[in-house]
Amino acid sequence: MTSLLLFVALAQQPAPPDKPAILAAMKEVSFLVGEWEGEGWKMIAGKREPSTVSERVQWQAGGTVLSINGHGKNSQGATVHEAYGVMFFDLKSKEYRLRTFLSDGNTGDFKAEAKDGVITWHLPSTRPIRYTIRLDDKGRWFEVGEVNTSGETWLKFMEMTLTKKG
Repeated sequence: MTSLLLFVALAQQPAPPDKPAILAAMKEVSFLVGEWEGEGWKMIAGKREPSTVSERVQWQAGGTVLSINGHGKNSQGATVHEAYGVMFFDLKSKEYRLRTFLSDGNTGDFKAEAKDGVITWHLPSTRPIRYTIRLDDKGRWFEVGEVNTSGETWLKFMEMTLTKKG
């Protein structure tokens, strides 16, 4: 009887996802994997505030998920950026997803785009925000955050350039 119940339970399990398809999609974001360090800035109260930044990006769950752990400190050593995120490819929707967790308690779940070495995601708000990551001509992680101020003009409010360690 126990084996019959186990068989019935297993028969009701959903089909496993197409892992090769997920791994193929995740190759598009593989350039982020590694430990990165560098400089950045963000606008705070109308003033550009510099910081040192580190990002640690690792494969998780058999290469189907990227974990992204970021830290930034200002010139006085105070933490100004602490975030954790996971990026994955959703086979059902055929899109990349980015889930973020910030030290201030904010979280988000965003559709992301990854193509030709560029990753972009948008935050919906009354003034849309977008983030873009790519490698620059020296192979460094270059990221900008921009806000749409008029429907046509994007204004940069943060930037960072990081070099891969090792």
